[in-house]
Amino acid sequence: MPNVDAKDRKVIKDRAKTLFKKDLKGDVRGVNEGISFKKYYDIAKKAISKKQEMPKPKRADDAGARARRLMKRKEHQAKVSVIVPPELED
Repeated sequence: MPNVDAKDRKVIKDRAKTLFKKDLKGDVRGVNEGISFKKYYDIAKKAISKKQEMPKPKRADDAGARARRLMKRKEHQAKVSVIVPPELED
């Protein structure tokens, strides 16, 4: 390893000492840090399969839009139900 920095060489040697040991007690640093391929595959598959939610558009907040929602809310309460849907709430 002639082209590797001295600090990096030391880290590589320290890590190589514990790389193939089994640490059942949990005393040795850097042992058992890798995960199995099956676990890695499951995590990667889960990350890929998640669908990203599209951001909801912001509702208009000007006076006309608020008045329009108020009118729709009153109409809904009078004709359909007393319970107001969330898109008509302010």
